[in-house]
Amino acid sequence: MRYVQVQVYDGAKPIDHVLNKDIREATEMAEDKAKVKYAYGMTVNLGDYNSARAEVGIELLADNTPEAINEAYEKATKWVNEKMDEETTYMFDLKKAMAKGNKK
Repeated sequence: MRYVQVQVYDGAKPIDHVLNKDIREATEMAEDKAKVKYAYGMTVNLGDYNSARAEVGIELLADNTPEAINEAYEKATKWVNEKMDEETTYMFDLKKAMAKGNKK
């Protein structure tokens, strides 16, 4: 399950909240700004006990309103997913190249 961690600061002390992507729950928060973090990772089995892993993440600041947090979430997921598409293309190309090398 993918999730977004929203971190609100009360002075120097962080207060964590999690927003569930599937139901888009927003929590009441008292501070001005929130940090919205999103990360996605994938591991690809390359064969012969080898694997490749890519993980891409981003952290954005947003106003502390459900609308702004959801907007930051949408921006973060779009950016991360675009970058992960690049990484997974590379990993699957690597897997194909290694499979051809093992067939000799």
